[in-house]
Amino acid sequence: MTIYFLACNLLQGTYLTFLESSDMNTLTQKALAAAVTLGLALAGASAQAGVITTVSTGNNGFTVATTDLLAGRAGTIVGNVNSEESLATDTSGVSLTDGAFGQVSIDGHTNPGMIQIHNGVSITYSLGANASGYTINAINSYTGWRDAGRYQQDYTVQFAYAGTPTTFVNAFSVAQHPNSGTSAFVSTFDNTGGSLASNVVGVRFNFANVQNGFVGYRELDVIGAAAVPEPASLMLFGLAAAGLVGARRRAAKRA
Repeated sequence: MTIYFLACNLLQGTYLTFLESSDMNTLTQKALAAAVTLGLALAGASAQAGVITTVSTGNNGFTVATTDLLAGRAGTIVGNVNSEESLATDTSGVSLTDGAFGQVSIDGHTNPGMIQIHNGVSITYSLGANASGYTINAINSYTGWRDAGRYQQDYTVQFAYAGTPTTFVNAFSVAQHPNSGTSAFVSTFDNTGGSLASNVVGVRFNFANVQNGFVGYRELDVIGAAAVPEPASLMLFGLAAAGLVGARRRAAKRA
């Protein structure tokens, strides 16, 4: 079971410090600390036993999601996405979240629906203002070129969580190298029906060494929904609150 990550980080940052400085008896301190530690351990546990990556190929492009968590969002790009081969492709990254595959045939045509991602590029997305973050069910990526020379997909996905929004942690890597067709659709999901992660506030794609130096990417989709606190998270909050109230009452009696 996934634990509400924000709750655990709040407890880690403030409540354990409180335990060390309070006048509770040692047994109570140990019991409360153990409960908090258990929550933190559960929060960090991976639920990726059933995660798989599939690939589909073709010559006519694909229909992409228009309601995913990245729809219309601008990512922060680091690295080379300059257009090459006189194709006047996108260099801003808007094509990756516009809900369209783009022009399938690229010979002799400008193609603003494609971005050329080179070796070493990273793209980071903030998912929004939901305090609990988001549950991620699947990540889909689409590529397409005039031939099979620049459509293979290689990247690593990192997640940042609600409690630590500036820290990105490796989640999984994609290495799909089809040898037929000119377009590729890659999807990563949990085939047991679980989610890839929960309480996610940021997603980063790292493209290390890509096929032939740069690949024509068409779309990046993050499929999921806003996360909500779970019962175990609320229990931890309640435990912390009860301990703080008790300590304040004892402090007031001593005053």
